[in-house]
Amino acid sequence: MTLKSFCTFYECDNIDDVRIKHKDGEKYYWQLVSNSILTGCKNAELIIYAPYKNEIADIKELASNYDGDQNKVAWINWSNDDDLPYLENGGYYKNIKTITFDVPEYDKIALENRVRLAIKEVQNKLK
Repeated sequence: MTLKSFCTFYECDNIDDVRIKHKDGEKYYWQLVSNSILTGCKNAELIIYAPYKNEIADIKELASNYDGDQNKVAWINWSNDDDLPYLENGGYYKNIKTITFDVPEYDKIALENRVRLAIKEVQNKLK
């Protein structure tokens, strides 16, 4: 995620703003709809985060001690601090923002129907 993307999200007041203003807003929206279906939740939450400059050292430390696949986080340690996206401490933007919304039932139904159609398409191509 880039700082430009973070700032675009941050300037949004609700999920409709995200869908209109962010270049990937529709993708994020439908991912959140999908997640709400899978978890059985009536609402969804978009959480965006960008570290403050003074958090970079801690992030690099956590990445160097990561117990999982090091290939997923090694780039963090290889990067110079100024190559990583961060916010200046005390600046305009806070480092985290949450947008919570009720997921319309009609969008859940629409997505489930699209998935069913996609499954049928794949099954027909495999015959």
